[in-house]
Amino acid sequence: MAIAGAQRSAVGHGHRLERRNRRRTTRAAVQWVAGIGAWSLLFLALGWLVAAGFYGLLETP
Repeated sequence: MAIAGAQRSAVGHGHRLERRNRRRTTRAAVQWVAGIGAWSLLFLALGWLVAAGFYGLLETP
């Protein structure tokens, strides 16, 4: 019985660590996607400014 109790407590502890690790992994993935989105938006804005300047779209009549 003592062995079963020790094994059960070890499994529970491992599951808790796994859940915490999954939360960190999810947070890291969300931050990575947000970073990629921010960089994409920045380069899209810079590209639009370059294209607008090249085609003269920024001139006011």
